[in-house]
Amino acid sequence: MTNQPDIVVVLSHQQRPDSCGVFGQQLPVTPVLDRLAADGVAFDESFTVQPLCGPARSVLQSGLMPTTTGCWRNG
Repeated sequence: MTNQPDIVVVLSHQQRPDSCGVFGQQLPVTPVLDRLAADGVAFDESFTVQPLCGPARSVLQSGLMPTTTGCWRNG
């Protein structure tokens, strides 16, 4: 049996990069996220196919574009 890595994806709601210590915030407002990033991987560059939270999460759950699932807005 091979050792497989544990993968945890953390999605924070309305979290800007400059509000996290790992990306330069001087105030200790995200200590847990900072520890997770220090022990794992933090992506410096990323994008979303949909800027609204509900449709963006539906993409991650389904693997389909919001125009395909019909989930193209919140609510």
